[in-house]
Amino acid sequence: MTYSKLTIASLTALVIALPATAQTSDDFQKLFTLNGPIRAMGVERVYDDFTLTPGQLAACLKDAKQLNLDAAKIDETYEKLQAERDNIGALGEEIDDSGAYLESHPTKEVNDEAAQQKRAELVERHNNLTDEYNRWITQYQKDQETYADMADQFDIDQERFAEKCSQKQYYAEDLKSIQMKN
Repeated sequence: MTYSKLTIASLTALVIALPATAQTSDDFQKLFTLNGPIRAMGVERVYDDFTLTPGQLAACLKDAKQLNLDAAKIDETYEKLQAERDNIGALGEEIDDSGAYLESHPTKEVNDEAAQQKRAELVERHNNLTDEYNRWITQYQKDQETYADMADQFDIDQERFAEKCSQKQYYAEDLKSIQMKN
């Protein structure tokens, strides 16, 4: 007796196209239950290359949850990068304004100590802003590298998940047993 083999490509598509908001593990298990290809209940269980064993199914559920958490962390990191970029842009504008003011208002009075003191303070402030800007740029570049590494690892994990879990069937009894344990 042969059973029709259903695929879980829809699950893989859901995991790959998960929105930025993280779902709880219960929500993901519901998605997996509703969209996964379930073999008939009450039949003799035969595990082959196309059917997940209970251990493999549990690992797939765990991996799917982790992918979901990783996607949320990547989104959070992206938002942080966007905020950093905006802050750097605002600081750059402030430096430009400060520099333009200093260029357009040179101290011409040689013996005016108050004017020279004010200009020295403005120059010091400008230099401090420039130093801060350079620190922010350095940190932003490091954060971008971290983000890129996270995204690359996420792509690898997604591919591994697709290879290991997609196009595979599982038994409903196995899923229920795993859900009861968790």
